[in-house]
Amino acid sequence: MVPSPSLDPFKWYRKMQQEMPVYYDAEFMLNWGDQGAWQVFRYEDVKRVLSEYNTFSNEYAPQSDDHLASKALISRDPPVHRRLRSLISKAFIPKVINKLEPWVRTLCEELLQPHLESGKIEFVKEYAVPIPVSVICQLLGVPSDSHPQVHKWSTIITSNPGEIEGVSIEEAVKAYFSAQKSLENVFRELVEKRKVTPQNDLISELIEAESDGQHLTTDEVIGFCIVLLIAGNETTANLISSAMLTFIEHPELQNRLIENPSDLPRAIDEVLRYRAPVQSMFRITKQDTEINGQKIKKGEYVIAWIGSANHDPTIFPNPEIFDINRDTQGMTSFGHGIHYCIGAPLARLEARVAFEVLFKHIEKIRLQDHASLSVQPSTLVYSLASLPITFQKR
Repeated sequence: MVPSPSLDPFKWYRKMQQEMPVYYDAEFMLNWGDQGAWQVFRYEDVKRVLSEYNTFSNEYAPQSDDHLASKALISRDPPVHRRLRSLISKAFIPKVINKLEPWVRTLCEELLQPHLESGKIEFVKEYAVPIPVSVICQLLGVPSDSHPQVHKWSTIITSNPGEIEGVSIEEAVKAYFSAQKSLENVFRELVEKRKVTPQNDLISELIEAESDGQHLTTDEVIGFCIVLLIAGNETTANLISSAMLTFIEHPELQNRLIENPSDLPRAIDEVLRYRAPVQSMFRITKQDTEINGQKIKKGEYVIAWIGSANHDPTIFPNPEIFDINRDTQGMTSFGHGIHYCIGAPLARLEARVAFEVLFKHIEKIRLQDHASLSVQPSTLVYSLASLPITFQKR
């Protein structure tokens, strides 16, 4: 049985790699309430599940008008996926991403400045979360007063129904669909407005994107916006907060990154391997298949444990050691194959700039006394619930 989310799932991953690299968990519950799934832990098996779309389909989410994320790029297989990616790539291009860097830097400065004199900050709530929420909402043209509610909805969607304290499974599943519907309503209103009056934002670019005479449908634009908001908001916040926790655990690395900020991209990539923001991905089988001797029937769910693959010692020697000189090219943190994350450059940019600003102003970062750390109730993502830190102003 998959244990409850914890700060250290990596010992469990190692045990599963050695003893039960592929097994069926009849009690595992997916975010929308379906129950029962195969669990896959070794690197080569995870990579196969992520890349062989003819066998392991991304069209796992409930296919209905109440679940528009099922129409998004991440939830489709070829040939639909090929058409969607071609169109979305025309809007989500480097020039759109790169022009955000000065704005992201200013945002980080504004978030940090009020805390410099006190020497302390609740890092998740007051820095790691507001950065990607603001960036994604800025990209999509979501009004700033909606940012907190939008983040709340995305957190609900990534939570495990059976792990939310004080909430029944039925209530959690209902909240999951309600949050998706709320996001759909937000984006449907924005899309309709942009059709009439285009703006300098990603939604307008998506509406106008054309490939071989084809355009995205309204539902496809909305579906992509929902997924981008959830993925770009939750995962990047997790990356930034996990990076801070890791740098606190390695104080000597703080000094190195202050003196050599050019090492930050390598450090961020090792965080992506070491504490992957997304710990698992869902698939559903299109046909009978077999993984590591286990026979899997058509129509069964498969969970590819990315966090485990990134800690497979056959690929990453001594995976429990954080080493920014490590070759991380094989990591699966952004997926693999045709579904490699289209937002990876944006996530890396945000994390790099976030720490460039931090290390410009502060040093000797540590946890506040008596700090008690925990993670959000999700096996899908590695998400710190809080991270109270202290520091010295440089």
